[in-house]
Amino acid sequence: MPVKDYYTMLELEPGANAEEIKKSFRRLALRYHPDTNQGNRHSEAWFRELQEAYDVLTDPIKKEAYLQERWLRKSAGKGFDEPVALTPEHILYKAQILAREVRGMDHFRMNHVALRRRIEELLQWQWLDMLQSFEDDKANDEILRLILQSCEPLEYRQIEQLKESFTTAEDMMPAWKQSLQAYISKRRNAYFWDQFQAPIIIGLSLLLCALIFAISSR
Repeated sequence: MPVKDYYTMLELEPGANAEEIKKSFRRLALRYHPDTNQGNRHSEAWFRELQEAYDVLTDPIKKEAYLQERWLRKSAGKGFDEPVALTPEHILYKAQILAREVRGMDHFRMNHVALRRRIEELLQWQWLDMLQSFEDDKANDEILRLILQSCEPLEYRQIEQLKESFTTAEDMMPAWKQSLQAYISKRRNAYFWDQFQAPIIIGLSLLLCALIFAISSR
């Protein structure tokens, strides 16, 4: 059976007591209630996810069964199933986790292909569509910052392979377009400088030597 991380969905630490669960649910339910987000299908879907989490964690029998499944899943080294609906907070959390993991990695020995695929996951069009619909500019800006930060260890050829994802992001998130284009331009310029700096320096050195020789020969 699917095992979702109900505690994270309710923005709680595992082991939160009944009062904490109730308080957090009320706060989130108010934010995502269909009456205050009319026409926003993502808010409506997430509200149902919150109700499911609250129902399980406040029912003693359901909670006991859930905690057992949760323990078995973690003991087997498996992650949790994704909720059906996502929010900007959920994507932001994923971006924060990725950025933190990247900071702790050896950039020369890390799996760059796996990193690129995780960045592609964050830039999938379904998630971008959700981010655009919520119009949470603060969360969106932070998500983009963390994604670009996580791109830093990638070689330029890996950045090139992200071109389709970046183009989709530019089309679906107009506010990101300038930052994405500036980042790609910066990485491209750095790549070409790394490729040609040695010949350029050698050429300039030879030219300088020729000028010095010409002047001294007069």
